[in-house]
Amino acid sequence: LLAVDRFSEGHTMSRSMRLAIRPFGVLGTRLTAIGAVKKVGQAPVPGFPIVDPAGLPFIRNGPRGASGASGEIYRWLGIADEESFPTPVREAITAPLQAA
Repeated sequence: LLAVDRFSEGHTMSRSMRLAIRPFGVLGTRLTAIGAVKKVGQAPVPGFPIVDPAGLPFIRNGPRGASGASGEIYRWLGIADEESFPTPVREAITAPLQAA
């Protein structure tokens, strides 16, 4: 666990803005040495923001076939077999590292 209390010299972060480093991902899981997914922490609570590391091709072509962290997120959301993301998502994200 690593708590970060300062984001720049002379500025203190609020308690809600602190960063905690954990040995698992946002879904409370991690990969084992043999590539299996193992639950090691708590899953996110409703309303908890999740950042999807998907590349632009998956945003354009849909979540079906995604693997790794994105694939796990899509399975958790129940959209892993969808052919496409909703139109507002595809229209809002048109370049790498862009989110609206």
